[in-house]
Amino acid sequence: MYGKTIQVRIDVALPSFPQPPYEMAFAEIPEVTASQIKMSAIIDNNGGGEITQHGFIYLEGTSKDLLSEDGKFLAAEASADYKSLRLGPYTGALPGPYNGTITGLKSNTNYKVWAFIANSGGIRFWSRPMIFRTL
Repeated sequence: MYGKTIQVRIDVALPSFPQPPYEMAFAEIPEVTASQIKMSAIIDNNGGGEITQHGFIYLEGTSKDLLSEDGKFLAAEASADYKSLRLGPYTGALPGPYNGTITGLKSNTNYKVWAFIANSGGIRFWSRPMIFRTL
């Protein structure tokens, strides 16, 4: 005998994952130059938790990726490991817009960009990326 068995019940609220940004994730026609992309997105809701981070992630391709036969660039899914423009906590009213400018880009290069938001439950990417080619 090792002793009496006791049961312990712990009530823990599971974190809620944020909902994806609103259906019109990219709010305006982005401005694209040779070295930057300026864009806007709309956040529909916070998924039940404070938005601790929001912004854009992006994948850099080549000038030929849209024509390549392997399609890796086109098929690539969003990843928190990609380069990003992180804008910090979101404190505006919901639904609400946010803007950002991704700078330091290569000219004549394809970029795939996703909007994202994060709360205590994790990060959520807008499932429909936009693909741009810098000038």
